[in-house]
Amino acid sequence: EEIKRAHRDLDNIFRIAGDGMCVIDTEFNVLGVNNTFERIFDIPPGKAEGRKCYEFWKDSRCHTPECTFARVLAGEERVESDMVKKRADGTSVPCIVVATPLKGADDEIRAIVSTYKDLSKLKMAQDQLLQSEKMAAIGQLAAGVAHEINNPVGFISSNLNTLDEYREDITALLQTYVQMEGLLANVEKGEQLENALHAAQELKEKMDIEFVLDDFGKTISESKEGTDRVKKIVADLKDFSHAEEHELTYADINKGLESTLNIVRNELKYKAKVTKDFGELPQIACYPQQLNQVFMNILVNAAQAIEKQGEIDISTRTLDGKVEIRISDTGKGIPNDVLPRIFDPFFTTKAVGEGTGLGLNMAYNIIKKHKGDIRVESTVGEGTTFIVDIPVG
Repeated sequence: EEIKRAHRDLDNIFRIAGDGMCVIDTEFNVLGVNNTFERIFDIPPGKAEGRKCYEFWKDSRCHTPECTFARVLAGEERVESDMVKKRADGTSVPCIVVATPLKGADDEIRAIVSTYKDLSKLKMAQDQLLQSEKMAAIGQLAAGVAHEINNPVGFISSNLNTLDEYREDITALLQTYVQMEGLLANVEKGEQLENALHAAQELKEKMDIEFVLDDFGKTISESKEGTDRVKKIVADLKDFSHAEEHELTYADINKGLESTLNIVRNELKYKAKVTKDFGELPQIACYPQQLNQVFMNILVNAAQAIEKQGEIDISTRTLDGKVEIRISDTGKGIPNDVLPRIFDPFFTTKAVGEGTGLGLNMAYNIIKKHKGDIRVESTVGEGTTFIVDIPVG
């Protein structure tokens, strides 16, 4: 009875465990799954047993040596991997899978036990946190962005006033010439014609028609440039503030850096001279908005590290199958005791209320999500360099 009770208890624990659990044999046949597993992968109760595992949750590693179960059968005692499984209906389930062998008395593998932690809710929370941090950053940059917009809007407004004055003068001059044209139709009104011609000449000299005609085109061109700048700032800000991306997109890293610089221009221009050395880069599969947030965090930190005036150098190149982005500043540098902690969540050297301590941590997580690497080199009193590597393939 005790043995039966123990079996029932174990079966209940298996069934109600918080993580999904699955047991398969060495031929990939499902021997049993628990309730959580059925819920995660949307499988009706009792419909998994006796069928092949890959019939229910498909993965790119199925039928390859990288298959989690294949690795266990090959001799690994514990295999842990992140993966995105596909349900039968095609929807994705991000999860962490841990698989271990179940051996008999002869040390032969009888079955494989695997657990599945559903990361969907965690992923949603991370996306919300990332979006929240992004919007907080936009809020901090809002005054600068407003200034960048006000600048071109200001000279557009001024140019329009100047153009209106030109319009009045040109209109008056043209009206005088129209009057002269009417007088030319009747040569007997020679004195009136002479007076009209004299008035037109005086008006022409007063308004400096040659300057007006030359400046007219320049003023219109400058105004067009200003409106283009406003549209670009607004478009970049709109792109930057979009909700989280869920699909990889091929993008140009150099364009992403230019877009980010456009957003943070006001944060940088009073503190540093920005120099760019962009190499020719292939487009890479990435989450462009997320990478732009990484660049923004690094650039804003670089500006804040410069106490008076300094330099920020940005360079890109392709190296060993990776795109390398280097962002260097001539700021105060990072002390050695702080350097190992800069990517830790909620760690900040700023005063309370001035920073969340999430910027660089999110940058780190975003780069790792791209299977890349981010590192920092710094010397107190000389400056800091962030190096980001992202695989091309």
